[in-house]
Amino acid sequence: MIKGDLEPGFRIRHQLKDLRLVLEAASDLKLPLPGTALVQQMLRVVEAGGLGDKGTQALIVAMEKLAGFKVSQGNEPET
Repeated sequence: MIKGDLEPGFRIRHQLKDLRLVLEAASDLKLPLPGTALVQQMLRVVEAGGLGDKGTQALIVAMEKLAGFKVSQGNEPET
């Protein structure tokens, strides 16, 4: 992530599908999974930014936006 390598090992769009299935099953069981729901929403931010075909490590993009701090490429502040 520090090098900015977001190439896929496991794509965000596939992770989102899996999280959707997990959350649907949990809902059927009336089982709350707030951490899973949070990760799903953060991955949606990354997907909405056009990175759905990147690897799950691209989640760092959402974290950088929230923090206003870039981990990769010299730590420039997010604008």
